[in-house]
Amino acid sequence: MLKFSVIVPVYNVENYLKRCVDSLLAQNYKDYEIILVDDGSPDKCPKICDEYAKKNEKIIVIHKKNGGLSSARNEGIKIAKGDYLIFVDSDDFWRGENALKEISENLNKSRADVLFFNNIDFSCVTKKERKLNKPINCDLIKNNNKNTVLKYLFNERQFPGAAWVTVTKTDFIKTQKIYFTEGIKAEDVDWLLNVFLNAKSFDAIDSYFYIYLKYRDGSITGTANLKSIEDIIYIIDKWTNIILEKKYDFIRDSVYGYLSHHYICAILIINNLVDVNKNSAIEKLNKYKYLLKYNNSIVGKIINKFVNVFGLKTTSYMLGFIKKYRRF
Repeated sequence: MLKFSVIVPVYNVENYLKRCVDSLLAQNYKDYEIILVDDGSPDKCPKICDEYAKKNEKIIVIHKKNGGLSSARNEGIKIAKGDYLIFVDSDDFWRGENALKEISENLNKSRADVLFFNNIDFSCVTKKERKLNKPINCDLIKNNNKNTVLKYLFNERQFPGAAWVTVTKTDFIKTQKIYFTEGIKAEDVDWLLNVFLNAKSFDAIDSYFYIYLKYRDGSITGTANLKSIEDIIYIIDKWTNIILEKKYDFIRDSVYGYLSHHYICAILIINNLVDVNKNSAIEKLNKYKYLLKYNNSIVGKIINKFVNVFGLKTTSYMLGFIKKYRRF
């Protein structure tokens, strides 16, 4: 039986943590550990973590100085004893009791380096749910070579958007030293590209047990600033250079298209900045406008036209206005 290490970074989520941990403990699969990494949380989270650890032997608690999400995840990876790693954000939760069982049934057969699944977005504003991603072609993922799988993921916009929809082989992660880059906000983009371009085997299940909370007050994803843009630029610069290697010829344009979605996120953030920072951000982002021509989505093509006609600043304002009234 495979053992799983579920790593949960914890910071300032005292109103959400119990629901998260309870959803993990509700699994009908037996062989797993839950690693709660208290990242110097200033609220009641440290106490809540310790209380859970006293009651359940599956739970291991790490208390550390605040170092950010990447630092917390990396600490969890270091002590993980499971065959596979799973990440869960502490304000999110799993729905149902069969998630680990379903994951295990697939990995017992494939022993893939990485498995991924789908998720449901929950809006904290409207209290509505939606399945943002289309169904995964699991047969294609399971029965084709790496090149075919990667082409499918990038071209069909099925490449995972977060670490928490993946299950990765612990030995693969530690041997390849694929840890999260600390000190940046776009850590998942960097880590996922590293995982998928280095993995040799893949698996997938088209399940939606992971519930992702969007638009929560105080969440990391809701606090975008100039550093957010700088971190996205760091990722774009890093991976546009890596992908120039000849072995990636077959997916270069597709990766550019994927990175263009994150470039659009950076454009959106511009409108949140004070004027002096806006000018700095626009100057830095202008270098990568070429990525937009690789975005084949309807929205991407429209944004590309807007940027060419109106510029980044005006485009950001219009995107911000639209986003304000589209929180499903």
